[in-house]
This record gives sequence, structure tokens and C-alpha cells, in this order.
Amino acid sequence: MQVRLALALVLFAATARAAGSDACLDAYEQGQVLRQDGKLRAAREKLLVCAAASCPRVTTTDCARWLGETDQSLPTIVVHATDASGRELVDVQTTFDGALLAPRADGRAVAVDPGEHVLRFERADAPPIERRFVFREGEKDRAIGVQWEVGPEPSRGPPPAALVTGSVAAVFLVSFAVLGIKGYADAQTLRDSCVPHCSGDAVSRVDRELLFADLSLGVAVVAAGITAWLWLSRPSATATARKLSPGFTF
Repeated sequence: MQVRLALALVLFAATARAAGSDACLDAYEQGQVLRQDGKLRAAREKLLVCAAASCPRVTTTDCARWLGETDQSLPTIVVHATDASGRELVDVQTTFDGALLAPRADGRAVAVDPGEHVLRFERADAPPIERRFVFREGEKDRAIGVQWEVGPEPSRGPPPAALVTGSVAAVFLVSFAVLGIKGYADAQTLRDSCVPHCSGDAVSRVDRELLFADLSLGVAVVAAGITAWLWLSRPSATATARKLSPGFTF
């Protein structure tokens, strides 16, 4: 095989130089090197050049055969992109090891080199998704499904219910302070002015003020406790980030 290839190269070199077809010779040589390196997409481009009718016949026969073998070996993939609701996305750009592979996810099969490679998927107003794959020679139309599940960053402020219970706690705490101060002051006035001969109405009024002050304090404590529980039980930043992380399916 090596002897035959060497003889073919010698014969081709003489013919190509005579015909001024240096590009055909370069493509003939580079196509074989790229195939051996597993760079089948680049090899295919070179083989298309040396298989053209404008090249000498001595190259077109070999290059056409190698081109057919390369097409059979080239893996192909079909990207299917969706959002969190399952709606299909087309405006998704795919890169292959950092180089543009396909500007849109339009359902068409695209060729990739065999081996381990990195695919990156990008769309406007969403974080990119990047994954590593192993593609096998001869693998055709492999479905690559990618799904974005990211929404707007949730607010980390207090839960709405906590605002309500917090407001209740504040109101009743103020009520406790007002009624407590007034009740204490009225009780002190009774002690200074009429004890032990104070009227029943006066004593009852002071007792109600102090009772309502105690009830207000109790309600404020309960509401404050509920507020603290609502605040502390809200989803953590880690859990939220996990829930909204980009999803990926095969």
C-alpha cells in the first residue's frame, strides 16, 4: 500500500507540475494526513478538491474513493433545543471545540469529527450550555437534545407572607407599649389618689388596659415568631440555583 501510494504521489507530482495543479497535489497529500489524524471534516474538504474533474485522473480516482470512505465514517448529529415549557428553539448556535458548527438548530444533520469533543450551545438572554461527548465513526444522525430551564433570578427579599406577619407584630408591639404605659400610669394615679376607696369602674378600666397590653404583647410575640419562621424557611440560594440550572438531555 505504501509503495503504491509513493508511486502514485511521484506520478501525480510529475503530472500535476506539468499541468500546474499544485492545489490538487496538496489536497491529495493533506487529505490522507487529516484522515489518519481523525480530522475527517477537514479531510473531506481536501478530498473534494483532489476528486474534482479539473485535477489529474491519477488523483481523482483515489480521492473519490477516499471521499466515499470518509463520508461513511463521518459521525453526524441533529440538535434539538427547547425551553423550559418544551417549546422548540431554533435560534441556538452550536460550537464544536470552540469553532462554529451550526448557527441555528434547524433540524439539519451536521458532521462532527470522531472522538472526544466539547459542544457548546448558546442563545440570547440565557446562559450557555456546554457538554463533552464521545462521537464514534459511522454514527449517523445522533440526537442531541438540549433544554434551558433558566428563568429570571428570583428575589432574595423577604417572603410576602413574612411582610404581613411582620407588620402585625409591629402594630401589636406598639399597642402593647401604648396600653402598657397608659395602664401603668392610670394605676399609679389610682394608688396616689383613692386607694383603698377607688370606684369599681376606675379599677376595671385600668385592669382592661393592662389586660389588653398583655394580649397585644402575646400577639406580637406570636407574629414575630411566624415572621422569623417564614424568613428562615425560604429556599436557600443554592437550592434556587440548582432548580434554575440549565438542563440537558440526550
